Amino acid sequence: MNDESWDEEADEAKLHAMERAAETAEPDYYRLLNVSRQASADDVRDAYRRLSRLFHPDRHRSAEQREWAQRQFHSVSRAYEVLTDARARAAYDQLGEKGVQTATALGLKVQSPRDLLEAFEREARRRRFEEIEQWTQSESTVTVSLDSTRLTADPLPRRLRSYRTMLGPVGLQSLFVRQAFSADLSARLRATVAGQAMSRDGRGSGNVLGTLTYTPGPHTWASASISALPPHRLTLQGSFQQSLERFYTTEVVQHSLDLSTPPSVTATAGRLLFGGTVGTLTVRTGNQYALGPLWARSPTRTSTSATATAAARPPARKVPRASSSVVLGLSGACSERGKFALEVTAGIEHSLASATYLHEVDSHFSVSGGVTAVGVGAPMPRDARFRIGDDDSVATAPNVASGLQGLGDVLLHAEMVATADSWTKLGWRVEFSLASGVQVAATLHYLGHRIQLPVLLTPLPDPTVAVLAALLPTVAALGLHYAVLRP
Repeated sequence: MNDESWDEEADEAKLHAMERAAETAEPDYYRLLNVSRQASADDVRDAYRRLSRLFHPDRHRSAEQREWAQRQFHSVSRAYEVLTDARARAAYDQLGEKGVQTATALGLKVQSPRDLLEAFEREARRRRFEEIEQWTQSESTVTVSLDSTRLTADPLPRRLRSYRTMLGPVGLQSLFVRQAFSADLSARLRATVAGQAMSRDGRGSGNVLGTLTYTPGPHTWASASISALPPHRLTLQGSFQQSLERFYTTEVVQHSLDLSTPPSVTATAGRLLFGGTVGTLTVRTGNQYALGPLWARSPTRTSTSATATAAARPPARKVPRASSSVVLGLSGACSERGKFALEVTAGIEHSLASATYLHEVDSHFSVSGGVTAVGVGAPMPRDARFRIGDDDSVATAPNVASGLQGLGDVLLHAEMVATADSWTKLGWRVEFSLASGVQVAATLHYLGHRIQLPVLLTPLPDPTVAVLAALLPTVAALGLHYAVLRP
């Protein structure tokens, strides 16, 4: 017989091995052709010629064998096509078949096979990082707040002339670190353990929180979290999406496990109003209320009239106070690339109104801006009561119904976000406040990790500092985006 003869018995084991290799989810083209990864193009070509004759459908008698051989023939042909193309082979060596599917797109941006190999190596590293993140499901946040008021202590011309002032010391205001790890206990139950620590003004605090999240269906979830160290806090959250047009969320926070303070309850109802516009209504109870004698002596209901009485009592752990409020929100798309958000909050201690607009320049760059006006109201006194009955149908609470006392602050902000790739995002935000001055914040998002760097430029509302802090980085980022990254 010649070398093209078919010996079914001698090659049966080899054919079954090749069939198993061809049916795997991620085919090994080197194994299909029975060559090493260092094989030359001639070696790949010789192996393909032998196997193409072996699997040619015309060499099989029955219809079942011909159908099987046809599948193997296509697999061998695909392996030969990839391994004899320098760019496709470089992509396959790094990312497998998925890399081959994107080789054409990447090949348009590089000049040589070496450039293509480097591009796929970067993509391979990214995918390995994503696999690690998906396996560990970790998230972290690091926030370093700095005070650089020395840099803006003098007028701008004098600062530009004096390099000593420009290089003055920068103070550390606060440091916050949080690290969380999650693991799926079952298809519907997930556990999260998070540790956090904060340092400010020479004092520090920290805690460890455990959270269980239960997801019974695609439109409903509930979670419970509790802190392991004092001050203990219990938080219950839930969300339910009734339909594509309606959703509800709720949150209950108990700051003291001995129930000495009332829980703070937040409930939100939202629905699709028209087009892509969503309206929300949020009610916050705060933790300064009482139900008859229950929580009547809560430390969150202290007032100036009870200062003498509080001084006579032994010191107790300080519990954060939260006032009640009602929030109306409206958000949606006003154009193909523009989005807006409006919000009005009416509360006893403070009220505010805010408006934000975001414009997507393209899929990798967006800019946004907004304004917030804060009004200050009268605080709720300790003896505030609300009675409903025949004789007292109107709420009786001194100073509670006094309304808005004045304008507390006006805050303007501008922000830009640049997406370098699918796992890296950079942000720059500038805030101008009449009460607290000008502050900038740089943010880096990498996979599930976030690093924030807020910097207080000046405690005074200096428009020059705010404009320069917002305009110069934005112009530089747009120039880099259009001149370098986008081409």
